[in-house]
Amino acid sequence: MRILRLFVINVSISRNLHHLVKLVTIGCQILKAKVLHKRIPIVVSIHVTNKCNLRCKYCYSNSDGRFDAPPEDFSTTELKAYLAEMKRLGTRWIIFLGGEPMLRKDIGILIHHVNNLGMLSELVTNGTLIEENIKKIKDVDLLCISLDGGVVSNDAVRGKGSFKKVLKGLEIVTSYGIKTRIHAVITRFNANHHDVNVLAEIATRLGTSFGFSNPITTDQDSLKQGEYVLNGPDLHSFMDLVKHYKANRKPVYNSRAALDFASAKPRRMLLARGHSNENGSPVMKKKCFAGDRFCYVDSEGFVYPCIETGIKTGLNIRDVGFKKAFDHLKNIPCTGCNHIQYFEANDILDMNWAGLKLGLYTLLRWSS
Repeated sequence: MRILRLFVINVSISRNLHHLVKLVTIGCQILKAKVLHKRIPIVVSIHVTNKCNLRCKYCYSNSDGRFDAPPEDFSTTELKAYLAEMKRLGTRWIIFLGGEPMLRKDIGILIHHVNNLGMLSELVTNGTLIEENIKKIKDVDLLCISLDGGVVSNDAVRGKGSFKKVLKGLEIVTSYGIKTRIHAVITRFNANHHDVNVLAEIATRLGTSFGFSNPITTDQDSLKQGEYVLNGPDLHSFMDLVKHYKANRKPVYNSRAALDFASAKPRRMLLARGHSNENGSPVMKKKCFAGDRFCYVDSEGFVYPCIETGIKTGLNIRDVGFKKAFDHLKNIPCTGCNHIQYFEANDILDMNWAGLKLGLYTLLRWSS
C-alpha cells in the first residue's frame, strides 16, 4: 500500500510539472497577443464527432437533430493535419468536444498527437463511456465531465441511468490520477441547494472540483427557453448560492469574479471587439476575445467564434483551411452575452489574476 501511495504521488508530481510547462507556453502566447495586438487562436475547441449516446435536452450541438443522422466525421489524418496547422498558427490548448468524443475509436491517438505537439489536451465528455475507454484517455491533461446534480435532476435532462454511470466514471479517473473537473449546466432542474450540495460532496470526496455554465439554446425556441433556461432574479439567486458554497471553501472552480459577473445588477455583458448589443439596453461591458484568441470548429468543418454567435456562422475548414477560416472570424458581429463560461475564458486569455488562479487551481489544484 505504501509503495502504491508513493507511486501515485510521483505520478501526480510528474503531471503537475508537465502541466506547468504547458501553462507557461499558453501564457507566452497570451502575452504575445496582448503586446503585439495580434489575433492568435490560442484555444481551439473542436467537435470531433456528432455521434452521441445521450440526448441531453438542452444540447446546442444537436441542432437540427443531427445526432440522429450525423454527418461523416473527420478522418484521423484530417484531424492530425488540422491540429498541426493550428499549432503553427499559435494554438496551445485543444479542447475535444462532441457529440461524445469517446465514440471515436481514435480518440487516444488524437490525445497523444496533441500532447506530442506540445499543446494542452482537454476532453469534454458526458462521462458514461469512461470505463471502457480509460486506457485511451489516460494521458489527457484535463477531463471535463458533465454531471448536473443529483440522480433526479441529472437524469431528467441527461437521460435515465446517466448519473450512476457518470459517478462510476469519475471514480475510475480519480484512481488514475487524471485531472478532472465536474461541469454542470444551470437549468431550472438543478438550481437549488440540494443539487449543488450533491456536486460539492462528490467533488470533495473525489478530490476534484465542480462548477456551472449557462445553457445556450441555438434554436431560440421560447418554450424550450422557458422550460430549461434560468433568467433574471432566479439566476442571480442561484449564483448567490454558488458564491456561498465557494465562500465556505467548497471546491467550486468558478472564480469569484465570474460569479459576481453572472449575478451582477444591472446586467453585465461581454462584447467582442467593441460591437454594440442590438437592443441598446444599458449594460456594464467587458471585452470578449471570441474569434480573436479562441474559437470553435464544428464537426462538419465550420469555424465559428463561439456558440452564442451560431455554429455555422463561419467558413468551412475543409474548403479554405484553418488559417483563412480563422481570419474570417473578425468579420462576424457579436451582440453580446453574459455567460459565466465565456467570462472565465476571457479572464484566462487576458491573463487577469482571477483567470490565472482558475487555471492553476484546475490543473495544479492550487488554491483559488
